[in-house]
Amino acid sequence: MNNEQFFYGNAPITPGSPAAHPFPFPSSRMLGPSSWSSTSSPSPSPYTNSSSLHFSMARPPQPPPPPPPLHEEENSPDPQPHEETPVPPMQIEPRMLGSTASAPTTPPPSVAVVVPAIFIDNIGKRLRLEKEQVDNLHLMAKLGASGDVPLSRADLSTRILGMAATYQEAASGRRREHQVWQEKEGALTAGDVLGVMSDLKVRLRDNFTFGKGQRVNIRAVCADEMYKATRTNFKDSHVDALQRLHKEKEKHELTNIIGHADREKALATLVRRTSSSVRNNYREDLVKFSYAPDELTLTALSARLSQRFMMGGLGRDVPAMITIRNAVLRRFVLENPEAACVPEVESDESVEDTERDDDRPAKRTADGTRKAGSSRKRGGRIPNGQDFWSLVDAWFARETKSRGRDLTSVKWKDYVAETIAMDNKRFDPPPADEAHEHGYVTAMQHPHFDVAGTSTGIANRGWSEGAPVWQEYGSSGTQSRGQQGDSDAALMSLLE
Repeated sequence: MNNEQFFYGNAPITPGSPAAHPFPFPSSRMLGPSSWSSTSSPSPSPYTNSSSLHFSMARPPQPPPPPPPLHEEENSPDPQPHEETPVPPMQIEPRMLGSTASAPTTPPPSVAVVVPAIFIDNIGKRLRLEKEQVDNLHLMAKLGASGDVPLSRADLSTRILGMAATYQEAASGRRREHQVWQEKEGALTAGDVLGVMSDLKVRLRDNFTFGKGQRVNIRAVCADEMYKATRTNFKDSHVDALQRLHKEKEKHELTNIIGHADREKALATLVRRTSSSVRNNYREDLVKFSYAPDELTLTALSARLSQRFMMGGLGRDVPAMITIRNAVLRRFVLENPEAACVPEVESDESVEDTERDDDRPAKRTADGTRKAGSSRKRGGRIPNGQDFWSLVDAWFARETKSRGRDLTSVKWKDYVAETIAMDNKRFDPPPADEAHEHGYVTAMQHPHFDVAGTSTGIANRGWSEGAPVWQEYGSSGTQSRGQQGDSDAALMSLLE
């Protein structure tokens, strides 16, 4: 027993020593089973003497050692009763408990069931809520069911019902105010609105007027149809203009007119009046540019008239057919001065102001009637067929029967050649010294032709009605004249 040694680390320690470790191990365990003697007396328990136990407070307490093996107790000759080993009290630190050591644990809340949308819609219908109010209730249901802690179905439904009751009071108040306003002011119903629209439609139909843009388009088409190169029947130009407007209704902004019988009738009337106005302008220009101080050569005359009456005439070349016809018409004006003074009488005195060639309003007298312009003297109604264009159409009708409608044909060659030669002699004279030598100066100083209605200037010079004006200037063709240039050469080439 005294030879039994224990080791603490590498140093041997005897039992009962103050420096002994509280958990010693026998040396036989360290040396192996070969050094263990079966006859040796059992070693006393190191815990029998409580005074020999020493704990170091510098380190945490160690667990008690395992009980000794059973074979040690069996081999021991004098077994001693086993004593309970005292266990030091456990030291519990506060950090081990945590802040919720004593709080009872609860399961996570279950997800709240969303209030069905049909529930909110039924509340809105029953309480007669407005659409915006019902939308707000749906939004309230979505907000209540979202978040970390959603509301329960019972709580959320109660809140929605309370808000719906508040909305009901507001909606009911607005309905009462609207009803009071209807009783006082008298609101229009759907039937009343339809009746008013029908009445306005009838009134607009009776008071229909053409827009300014529509009138401009109509006048342009009427002028272009009247001035086209192949025309020899000027009094019927409105018929072709009306047919063209029907075909080109989208182009000329007439879709709100074509297809309505009453408006088409108004369109036909406007086209007829506008065509008559355009023909009168054409006649006045033929007369104006044939006498001093505004007389023009044949080429200049055709360019001026084409710019005014031909659609797109400012940037288009003047066809030779139009130049030849202008020469023939100017010869007719000079040979029939009295007829050139007779304007075409329009079928209705109430011609629209926008049918005029300019934008100036028509002058009216004190009683509201239209005042005759300074360019027209009314000496009574002209008999039908006696105006200038009726006489021109009658003359062309006679001539085209024998010569045809093509002014460039062989049958028209002699007449057109003579007309151009006479026109050039008068309106494209030689230089001043040569003109004075041949007596042309007096002829070029002819007073301006009065296009208003009388031919006083012509009568004072002794011109008889129907006598060729060319005789005053000598139509023998032996006198020299200025050259028209390439334009006249091109015209004469058409007659060869």
